[in-house]
Amino acid sequence: MVEKLESNGMKITYFSSAERVDFGQLAYYQPLLSDGSTPVMTSVQIAKPGCVAQMHSHPYTQAHFGIEGEVDVWTEGGEKVQSRARR
Repeated sequence: MVEKLESNGMKITYFSSAERVDFGQLAYYQPLLSDGSTPVMTSVQIAKPGCVAQMHSHPYTQAHFGIEGEVDVWTEGGEKVQSRARR
């Protein structure tokens, strides 16, 4: 099985072979489309209840899709965005 594809200079990794990157005790992610130089980052992130991320920014665009659970997000201007996903 192919583990990575390269298209137009972007490296795409299959979930089954994506590196697990831990951040804190309650969350980790597995990057699928990102090599540090792409303008967009796509990953699968698992965050357990109680996980909190401080206000921060990235040098790329991120797209998030909720698969299961709830999340509250605040934008830099203070706008609160709530998301709920159910299976």
